[in-house]
Amino acid sequence: MSGGLPLPEVAGQAGARLVGLVHRASDLAETTPAGAVDRWLPVAAPLRPLLPGGALRRGSTVAVGSPTSSLVLALLAPVTAGGGWAAVVGMPGLSPLAADQAGAALERLAWVPHPGPEWTAVLAALLDGFDLVVVAPPGPVDGRVASRLAARR
Repeated sequence: MSGGLPLPEVAGQAGARLVGLVHRASDLAETTPAGAVDRWLPVAAPLRPLLPGGALRRGSTVAVGSPTSSLVLALLAPVTAGGGWAAVVGMPGLSPLAADQAGAALERLAWVPHPGPEWTAVLAALLDGFDLVVVAPPGPVDGRVASRLAARR
């Protein structure tokens, strides 16, 4: 247990590193100077040609039909390693160990593998506070719901 948060058992040396990275967000010092908000989030080099401006624009929404773990990790790693905050919602198969190995800063990631029936409320709360939120909805998303969520940024 670290930072007062219970953790599942994680085996080996990598598991020991993960345990030391779990903290409450409120316990972490703010690293961005006041008023310094970057409009762009960094992305891995192979993804740059796919995005306008070669980066993710803060506040934008990008939909991917069936995102692979590799794609999600390629989005998470540069953002968190660069000092941004990210969250993953509804992807229980995505492992913190894989994110760590991909270069993501685990202390800047929130994991909500099973958001439950009120997943839109969970997502809305995360959109208000994180630089990047990756979500795998539990099924088709009504257009009105998608519009409301996209407007939160």
